[in-house]
Amino acid sequence: RQWAEVSENDNISVAASIDLIYAVTPRLTATLRGTLARHWYDDFYEDVTFVERVDALYGIAGALSWQLRPNIILAASASYENQDSRFFLASFEAWEGAAQVSVRARF
Repeated sequence: RQWAEVSENDNISVAASIDLIYAVTPRLTATLRGTLARHWYDDFYEDVTFVERVDALYGIAGALSWQLRPNIILAASASYENQDSRFFLASFEAWEGAAQVSVRARF
């Protein structure tokens, strides 16, 4: 159950995700995540057509992480999300990619 500042956005949600983590080598790790979600809105109706809002969201993401040295990690990730909604303004498709360098120093 989700409550929002604007009551039209109050909804009931069901979500599931699965994560797969695979150590390719002791220093290289691959991860994969799949997600599914469904949202049913209480009182959200589009102003012109009075369509009841129901959203379905699904996504997939993957990442690689390589420990170059004990204190340096390089990582890359990519993800895709798609939300289908009866309310057309809430539908979207999104791609995202990232690269990361982490350096840790201990004192």
